[in-house]
Amino acid sequence: MARPTIPDQKQCTKCGECKKSSEFYQPTASRLSGACKACTSARDRERRFLRKNRSQEVQRRASAQTALDFHDVPPVVTKTCRLCRKVKPRTDFEQYKVRTRWGNETVRYTFTCLICVAGGPKNRRVPKTEKRCIFCKEVKPVSAFHSFNYTTRTGKNSRRLNSGCKICCAGYARQRRIESKEQIAEKNGEWRERNKLQIVERNKEYYAATKGRMREYHFKHQLKKFGITPEHHRQMVATQNGGCAICGGKPDGTKRTRLCVDHCHATGKVRGLLCHNCNVSIGLLRESPELIRALLGYVERHLK
Repeated sequence: MARPTIPDQKQCTKCGECKKSSEFYQPTASRLSGACKACTSARDRERRFLRKNRSQEVQRRASAQTALDFHDVPPVVTKTCRLCRKVKPRTDFEQYKVRTRWGNETVRYTFTCLICVAGGPKNRRVPKTEKRCIFCKEVKPVSAFHSFNYTTRTGKNSRRLNSGCKICCAGYARQRRIESKEQIAEKNGEWRERNKLQIVERNKEYYAATKGRMREYHFKHQLKKFGITPEHHRQMVATQNGGCAICGGKPDGTKRTRLCVDHCHATGKVRGLLCHNCNVSIGLLRESPELIRALLGYVERHLK
């Protein structure tokens, strides 16, 4: 096959002049560019100028267009709904703001009118009851999927379902944690080393803010083991005049702020409220009346 030859002269597609082939760019070995070098350079300069002064050029073009006489052209005030296919005024459509590529805000209208959005076809407003998981390919109820917030282009928030069900997502996350366990531990260790002081300060602030609440939570959780409530505990304290049932001592408020609950380890029955020393003493004596009497006799013999 013969190789195509390049003509000596060619007509420029921009200026229309017939010029030599040397005044045209040659992108390939067998073809010349449509515009000459001078027209191509002028076009590139104009594009660079427009790119550099885009906002001024847009304003200039807009002012030049508004200066023209368009009194004979009526403004567009109607729009066709995508669902009902009816031509309606734009006031029947919802407005939303968007930012153009030039940085300006403009108002646009939705594709569906307000009537179709509110009423619409019945199958559009029926909520989903089932969904197919993309991993296990099983059809499951929507309660088997996690949901997340989604912001539409009109700025409204809606809820959407994940593509995978809870079981598949949990399995994938578990497998990923196992495979990247060393990398995660290394990153966490590096982060803790870099932010050691911040972690200490954050823990101190959290402990100071939740000190009272956590103390009440642990106290309530501890009373559950004896089958009583904080209200029952307060009633027992009032019955004992706020003191220990044996020695009558009251909590000093430094280390021990409440009386301990004394109970029988055999039956689990609550016997009363004691101070810390009396409660520990009974426990060390194994709740044995014989040991308590022997201890009493021993102390009395040596006091004489």
